[in-house]
Amino acid sequence: MNKWADHPGFISTRYPWTYAADCLRVWAGYGEGGTKLSRADASRIIAGISEAIGVGEKELAGMVADYYLKNEDDISAAAVEGLMRTTFAGAK
Repeated sequence: MNKWADHPGFISTRYPWTYAADCLRVWAGYGEGGTKLSRADASRIIAGISEAIGVGEKELAGMVADYYLKNEDDISAAAVEGLMRTTFAGAK
Protein backbone atom coordinates (compact mmCIF):
# COMPACT_ATOMS: atom_id res chain seq x y z
CA MET A 1 0.00 0.00 0.00
CA ASN A 2 1.25 3.47 -0.87
CA LYS A 3 1.93 5.74 2.08
CA TRP A 4 -0.09 8.48 0.40
CA ALA A 5 -3.19 6.33 -0.25
CA ASP A 6 -5.16 8.16 2.47
CA HIS A 7 -4.04 11.63 1.32
CA PRO A 8 -7.03 13.68 0.07
CA GLY A 9 -7.11 13.66 -3.71
CA PHE A 10 -4.27 11.16 -4.06
CA ILE A 11 -4.31 9.33 -7.39
CA SER A 12 -1.88 6.41 -7.43
CA THR A 13 -1.45 6.44 -11.20
CA ARG A 14 -0.02 9.96 -10.92
CA TYR A 15 2.61 8.96 -8.34
CA PRO A 16 5.44 9.85 -8.46
CA TRP A 17 5.77 11.41 -11.90
CA THR A 18 2.90 13.88 -12.12
CA TYR A 19 3.24 15.04 -8.53
CA ALA A 20 6.98 15.59 -8.97
CA ALA A 21 6.47 17.42 -12.27
CA ASP A 22 3.75 19.63 -10.79
CA CYS A 23 6.02 20.54 -7.88
CA LEU A 24 8.79 21.62 -10.27
CA ARG A 25 6.31 23.58 -12.34
CA VAL A 26 5.21 25.56 -9.27
CA TRP A 27 8.82 26.22 -8.29
CA ALA A 28 9.60 27.48 -11.82
CA GLY A 29 6.88 30.09 -11.54
CA TYR A 30 4.40 31.54 -13.98
CA GLY A 31 4.51 33.58 -17.15
CA GLU A 32 1.82 35.20 -19.26
CA GLY A 33 0.69 31.82 -20.57
CA GLY A 34 0.58 30.06 -17.20
CA THR A 35 3.29 27.80 -15.84
CA LYS A 36 6.71 28.30 -17.36
CA LEU A 37 7.31 24.56 -17.58
CA SER A 38 5.23 21.81 -19.09
CA ARG A 39 5.10 18.46 -17.33
CA ALA A 40 7.34 17.12 -20.10
CA ASP A 41 9.88 19.89 -19.40
CA ALA A 42 9.75 19.11 -15.69
CA SER A 43 10.27 15.40 -16.39
CA ARG A 44 13.34 16.20 -18.48
CA ILE A 45 14.72 18.26 -15.59
CA ILE A 46 14.15 15.36 -13.20
CA ALA A 47 15.99 13.06 -15.66
CA GLY A 48 18.92 15.47 -15.94
CA ILE A 49 19.24 16.01 -12.21
CA SER A 50 19.01 12.28 -11.52
CA GLU A 51 21.84 11.64 -13.95
CA ALA A 52 23.95 14.44 -12.50
CA ILE A 53 23.63 13.24 -8.92
CA GLY A 54 23.58 9.52 -9.64
CA VAL A 55 20.10 8.81 -8.28
CA GLY A 56 17.51 6.88 -10.28
CA GLU A 57 14.80 8.95 -11.94
CA LYS A 58 11.97 7.17 -10.14
CA GLU A 59 13.74 7.56 -6.79
CA LEU A 60 14.27 11.29 -7.34
CA ALA A 61 10.72 11.75 -8.63
CA GLY A 62 9.50 9.93 -5.52
CA MET A 63 11.47 12.26 -3.24
CA VAL A 64 10.07 15.36 -4.96
CA ALA A 65 6.55 13.90 -5.06
CA ASP A 66 6.74 13.04 -1.35
CA TYR A 67 7.85 16.60 -0.57
CA TYR A 68 5.01 17.97 -2.71
CA LEU A 69 2.35 15.79 -1.07
CA LYS A 70 3.67 16.50 2.43
CA ASN A 71 3.65 20.26 1.80
CA GLU A 72 0.80 20.48 -0.69
CA ASP A 73 -1.18 23.20 1.08
CA ASP A 74 1.80 25.57 1.34
CA ILE A 75 2.98 24.80 -2.19
CA SER A 76 -0.53 25.32 -3.58
CA ALA A 77 -0.89 28.62 -1.73
CA ALA A 78 2.44 29.80 -3.16
CA ALA A 79 1.31 28.70 -6.62
CA VAL A 80 -1.92 30.69 -6.38
CA GLU A 81 -0.03 33.73 -5.11
CA GLY A 82 2.48 33.47 -7.97
CA LEU A 83 -0.23 33.06 -10.58
CA MET A 84 -2.20 36.01 -9.23
CA ARG A 85 0.90 38.19 -9.07
CA THR A 86 1.73 37.34 -12.70
CA THR A 87 -1.85 37.65 -13.94
CA PHE A 88 -2.51 40.99 -12.31
CA ALA A 89 1.00 42.47 -12.46
CA GLY A 90 -0.04 45.21 -14.87
CA ALA A 91 -3.51 45.81 -13.43
CA LYS A 92 -4.15 48.99 -11.53
